[in-house]
Amino acid sequence: MKVLRDEFYFEPRVAVGGRIHWYGETYYADELMNYQEETVYIRDSGAQLFVYIMDSDDFHREGNAKAEFLLICRIRKINNNWRYGRKNE
Repeated sequence: MKVLRDEFYFEPRVAVGGRIHWYGETYYADELMNYQEETVYIRDSGAQLFVYIMDSDDFHREGNAKAEFLLICRIRKINNNWRYGRKNE
């Protein structure tokens, strides 16, 4: 599946205890315990958070990077009226 760069948020780190802070809410998943203190990549569908790790990052040609992501878990959102901090339309 191809995902547009604008559909990812690149900053969250998994806190000690397997928690992610996302737009004022805190989410937990057992699968995140293996990634404490690491940066993860999130896609927000409005109803769920899809949490990925980068599986590989490869430069084939100058200026042409290819990265692959591995889905580690899905978390049902507390409030599904918002997507990336903006009201769902």
